[in-house]
Amino acid sequence: MATRSSKNDPRFVLHRQQPRAEFLTPALRRIVLTDPAFAAALRVRVSNPDRWAAFIAGERFFRGKPCATCGSTRRRPRDGCCLDCVYRRNAGDWALMRRGVMPPAQRSRDGHAAHRAAMKAPAAVYERNGWGFKHAAGIDYYRDARHPANGWIRCDLLSPAQLFHLIETQPDLQHCARVAGWSV
Repeated sequence: MATRSSKNDPRFVLHRQQPRAEFLTPALRRIVLTDPAFAAALRVRVSNPDRWAAFIAGERFFRGKPCATCGSTRRRPRDGCCLDCVYRRNAGDWALMRRGVMPPAQRSRDGHAAHRAAMKAPAAVYERNGWGFKHAAGIDYYRDARHPANGWIRCDLLSPAQLFHLIETQPDLQHCARVAGWSV
């Protein structure tokens, strides 16, 4: 079995691409079809033989294990995700693209600029007795004194009811939330 290495293989310098990737792209397919050594090196990294065969053949999908969400067995060779779930998730965009209309952007230019500014802004940190609140890059975090090894935990990972119950039961966290501007 081949070992995985982060070093660049000098055999593939001319391709400007190493035989390792999270996604099997059309550019990789062009290289694979022209260079058998590259194909062999990349084939070792793809565990599903059906996915590899579909990738080489240029197929849109292959039959893999059933999806946990919808039960379909159609999967994309590119990344192995469920094709039916992708179509369902992007149904509105596909309908617009078939008519030749570009789907609406998720964020405006001004919204993108505001997001970048928030990402560069320094974090506001409020701590007391091991409990704490932090606002960084537009995301709220909390620190739990009962589990200091966990570090900062994103507030949106908890349901609002869980978070507010935690704030109500811990006076130090409640103080930090008030100082941070939360109305509790």
